[in-house]
Amino acid sequence: MLRLLIQFLSLSLSCAKLRSTSKFKSFFNLLSAMATYSMDKMKTRGGGREIDRYRRFCRKCERRVQRDEGGRGISDFVINSELEKIGKAVAQAKNVAILTGFPCNIDHDIPQETDGPPGAVAIARACQALGIQVSIYTDDVNYAVVQAAAKGENYSIDVQSFPPAIKWGSIEEKRIRDILATVDHVISIERSGPGIDGRYYTMEARDMTPLLAPLERLVEEARRESILTTGIGDGGNEIGMGKVREQIINSNVKFAEKIACRIPTDFLLTCSVSNWGGYAVALAIGAAGAIEGRNSNRMAMVPTPEEEIELIKRMVQAGARDGVSGLQEVSVDGMGVDKSLRVLDDLKSYLETDT
Repeated sequence: MLRLLIQFLSLSLSCAKLRSTSKFKSFFNLLSAMATYSMDKMKTRGGGREIDRYRRFCRKCERRVQRDEGGRGISDFVINSELEKIGKAVAQAKNVAILTGFPCNIDHDIPQETDGPPGAVAIARACQALGIQVSIYTDDVNYAVVQAAAKGENYSIDVQSFPPAIKWGSIEEKRIRDILATVDHVISIERSGPGIDGRYYTMEARDMTPLLAPLERLVEEARRESILTTGIGDGGNEIGMGKVREQIINSNVKFAEKIACRIPTDFLLTCSVSNWGGYAVALAIGAAGAIEGRNSNRMAMVPTPEEEIELIKRMVQAGARDGVSGLQEVSVDGMGVDKSLRVLDDLKSYLETDT
């Protein structure tokens, strides 16, 4: 009941004309009071303990994925306590769009890196487990790699791609409008975002613009229409980092003023490796859903070690390369896959002890 009430409040807030009337304001104040009362009743029935455990779990996960193991200086632009908000918001969604794709290996025919799609798949699988409709969107040049990631032995996720901006026309504009007409949350994970000059850059300030579809349009339009948005990134040049752009510019990130993304999101999870942020978000979605009694198998929200290794192998076979080393190998951001598996183990251990 509380969940339906909150959704109704969100829908009501998007009605600009109604919002200006005194009758609506009075009605909204009444509903707000009802929501507060319902939450108080939840706490007296033990729901408050579950919420507290959820928050502790999310905070542990957040701290784990925000260790600067890549040495990029992300501590300068980390926002605390975002994960718990992301988990709750996504768990209440009905249709989620996930954006990914970072073609930083621009000297190769298939430039997509191994960071991003695995985290996108983890989030998508968590959404599917809660009955949330989900699709992943990427660039034409990255499609084969993202598709390889999204088709596993035990899962299949819809993947769609867009051409680069120079090839956009009325068809692409209509596709964007159609997506926005159905989704109620847009998540961007390791998705290249434009700098202040409108161009897209690697961490070494190399220009990727000719390869990329302007998928940030989905985020910008979603925010105008009061559709919630989430960004997940690890370097400062991803969609969502516009929320902390000044902090990035003042950080130790190389070429920060040039590469820092200008596009903000409502929520932002800065992490050492974006895939790790994806694992944390997937678990937070599952934990939030479990509070509502929607899914009890929270461990299934993230991949097993075997599944994750196979996923990255499929990506490499499709042409993906490590975004730091540039090599076609089962590694992410210059780190062996064993590091990602240790992070997965740590996050799962928090789930066992805190929820």
